[in-house]
Amino acid sequence: MSQSVLKNILSKSVMGIFNMLVPLLVIPYVYRVLNPQVVGYVEYGATLYSYFGLLGVLGIYNFGLREVSRVRDDLGKVQELYKNLFVTGLLSNLFFFVAYIAFTYFFIHDPVLREIMFVNSLALLAQIFSIEWMNEAYEEYAFIAVKTVIVRTCNVILIFLLVKNAGDYLAYVYIITLYWFVCYGISFFYVQRHVHLSIKGLFQGLHLRRYIVPLLLILVLNNTAILYTVADRTMLGYYCGEEEVAYYSIGQKMIEIMNYLLLAVVFVMVPRLSNYLGQDKVQYERSLQRVMRATLMIVCPIAIGLCLLSEEAVLVLAGEQYLDAVLSLRIFAIRAIGIALTTILYNQVIFLFRKEKLLVVFNLLCGGVNVALNFVFLDVFSPAVAISTTLFAEVLFQAICFIYIKKKLHVETGFFDRRNLKYIGSSLLFVPVVLLCRLWIGNWMVLAAVAVLLCVVLYVSIMAWAKDEFYVELRQKLVHR
Repeated sequence: MSQSVLKNILSKSVMGIFNMLVPLLVIPYVYRVLNPQVVGYVEYGATLYSYFGLLGVLGIYNFGLREVSRVRDDLGKVQELYKNLFVTGLLSNLFFFVAYIAFTYFFIHDPVLREIMFVNSLALLAQIFSIEWMNEAYEEYAFIAVKTVIVRTCNVILIFLLVKNAGDYLAYVYIITLYWFVCYGISFFYVQRHVHLSIKGLFQGLHLRRYIVPLLLILVLNNTAILYTVADRTMLGYYCGEEEVAYYSIGQKMIEIMNYLLLAVVFVMVPRLSNYLGQDKVQYERSLQRVMRATLMIVCPIAIGLCLLSEEAVLVLAGEQYLDAVLSLRIFAIRAIGIALTTILYNQVIFLFRKEKLLVVFNLLCGGVNVALNFVFLDVFSPAVAISTTLFAEVLFQAICFIYIKKKLHVETGFFDRRNLKYIGSSLLFVPVVLLCRLWIGNWMVLAAVAVLLCVVLYVSIMAWAKDEFYVELRQKLVHR
């Protein structure tokens, strides 16, 4: 692994660890200050906003990252791409901002939910300046990490200062929206190091038609994600009430916290793999297999550990009033392994091969299965049922992707490599460790601390004994530093 790649992964990991720790500080405080009903309103409002937010960004992030990564050494092509994609995002977000305001005004009648949604509308204006794909294409991960740490720290301070009781829910939503304005704004001005946008000539020399078809394809592709967890949350809010959305969101937020760290290796390699694919397919495939092994090495133990300690995780994250979320969190934890696989298959293989049309078909098929199953089990619908149907649909999606990649693209992902079995097998050894801890330790905080410590020691010892390549490589890098 080259020094530049290692530096990028370390920068992304630092940001991931920070983004993992911040919610662990903020969410327990917010979920206790804002009762389950208010949290349900906030989460349901965020769910409804997400439909318009996805439409507003089109597929600019994915398309921009892939295409700029391929031509980043040609400033003229980069300038053209950046200008056309920025203007497209400007027009798109303004259009859906107006549509969102109209939807909220005419169709949302609950006064609390309406207030929250009007505040959320400001995030669509912030998305106009969402150009982080440019910084990632140039592998500016150190800048992204520093910016994120500083802005999120200020964000956390504001939450603790201004959110004191359940009546401060609007202050919380405003603070979250302000975070996106500041984050996107800083990145927008930083990008001027590579390219420069002139306000006077912003709408001159554009070729928007050239990008409409691929962006619309990616738009449809990104919006098929609505058929998974977004559909779950919408149906829970409509059929079961806002509190059930809060219980579902506990598991979802915990997995999002994990993903900040777990998928650092995956996302940091997208620009590099895109570049390899255009020049050296052998190097691309070799790097892809290493990413697969490194990701499974990290994901498997944390996912299985979280599944075993879900009750303790809920108590830490939200408190006793959210214990109804334990079962759905267990299923979310297992789903974390699937999310890692999907992210690799989706972003680093099929999408880089420019097979967006097939991804749309696969996602629509499997997302449709998820929604259909939700209606089949509507009589017993709950957060656990909702995430179970989503897990089934995503496993189906992964199976289809594996078959297509193997048979049509002729790419070996490395998932079925025997070396990966040791990550899964070693993680399953956590089961007797946690069970023994439950027999001997009564206090849940002590139990969680001891179980985590023993599992970490066990896993690291197995990796050292097996002389795992990534463990050895990381240890050597740290020793030499």
